[in-house]
Amino acid sequence: MALYVTFTQNDGNVRAGLLFNEQQRSDFNLNVDKHLADILDLDPKYIRSVKDYYFYSELCQITDENLWTFLEMFTTRLFHQSLYNTVKCYVHNVDTQKYPISIDKFNFNGPCHFTKVFTGYDVNLGPGFCDDLLYLFRFPSHFPDFDYKSVDYQMKNIYVDTHINFAVTGWPNQWFDLNVCDEYYFEKYGFCDFQIYGNQTQVVYKDVYSQATVEPSNYYEIDQKVYYGAYSYIKGDEDCLYLSVYRPCNRKPHEKLPVIVYFGFGAFATDYTSPDNLSPDYFMDTERVIVVVVQSRLGVFGYLSSGDTHCSGNFGLKDQRLALQWVNSNIGAFQGDCDCVTLMGAGSGATSAVYHWLNHDTS
Repeated sequence: MALYVTFTQNDGNVRAGLLFNEQQRSDFNLNVDKHLADILDLDPKYIRSVKDYYFYSELCQITDENLWTFLEMFTTRLFHQSLYNTVKCYVHNVDTQKYPISIDKFNFNGPCHFTKVFTGYDVNLGPGFCDDLLYLFRFPSHFPDFDYKSVDYQMKNIYVDTHINFAVTGWPNQWFDLNVCDEYYFEKYGFCDFQIYGNQTQVVYKDVYSQATVEPSNYYEIDQKVYYGAYSYIKGDEDCLYLSVYRPCNRKPHEKLPVIVYFGFGAFATDYTSPDNLSPDYFMDTERVIVVVVQSRLGVFGYLSSGDTHCSGNFGLKDQRLALQWVNSNIGAFQGDCDCVTLMGAGSGATSAVYHWLNHDTS
């Protein structure tokens, strides 16, 4: 299988609430080493080295002057380090000539950001965690639709095409063959044809893209505390095992479409994949793919382990594996191609996709 990895410059914005909340900042500064070890998920013995690397001999406390340094630290440790480890593992274990790897840095700074959702503060920290998802999915409960004349709309078209190209071919960039124009060709014919013609269709979002869901997908967050975030407690419903299939309205009768299976983000504790939160309209507009959105158990219901056979853990991943088995057996009824399935996710969803890649049972 091929691998396509994307990241942003400031993925650490998920922890940025700590930088702007005066009470949290004050608590952090009173016991820097302990809080850093908790946030970065590091053994306390390594905190001195981290502080020396980012702050040299300066005092390691949050101030207005060093917010970006902390943001860089959070980004590197919480996101980019695991990305590097994933790529390293892939390169060392996969024939990249046969199954190539593609890495994109999403650096488009649009008007909407997830920073406010994660932190409660309306600050522009540049492209951050999950901001690229805004150009793949609609989030109607959080963000307005793009004006079809805007640059954001054009960016959306490019980004969706990139991901569909990967789902279809295993390579995100669709390269066009250019006619060679050497001296002999020009002298013989007197011209060179280098024009590339696009095939873009403008779409206004006033249509219904799928039938109503059989049953509403619920929030399935559990009652637990989320530290250093915008929300103190999360409450929800354990009734969470839902799978939503989206397919284009207009499709050829006997054509099998590639399938994208999406796992949501949320640190294995919460999620945003209910239909009122996440909608794959942009993918449906292309009429080129089927999208399956999977919901699974989270938090203690999904990942608590007692270390023995009484509670083996990883029930959330087992839910996802069952969903993949269902897709393999049944997606053909929706005109999906069970032999062309791409796993896609953000944050913990991307981690889940990697875990399934490493699991021989899932393959």
